[in-house]
Amino acid sequence: VQHAPVLQDLQQTLGLNHPFVARTYLNIASIYYHMSQYEEAMSNEQKALEILQKTVPETHFLLGSTHNQIAVTFLALKQFDTALTHFQKALNI
Repeated sequence: VQHAPVLQDLQQTLGLNHPFVARTYLNIASIYYHMSQYEEAMSNEQKALEILQKTVPETHFLLGSTHNQIAVTFLALKQFDTALTHFQKALNI
């Protein structure tokens, strides 16, 4: 997946910690997920979560959506307890 140049341009333009950069990480994660590359998906989802936790209110819908996406990836990895934790976090938002 050739995404590094576009992501670098976004980071240079918007900064490393911008919600749009986080959304881009989530989009990249979705591609990896659909390619069954769950570890790569999770890596990008975690980067997005870290950015969003710094840049949006704790009740922001993007945080809930991100926790949901992370939970689905944990399901694919058969890590059911961790998936449940993230589903619960999504519901609490």
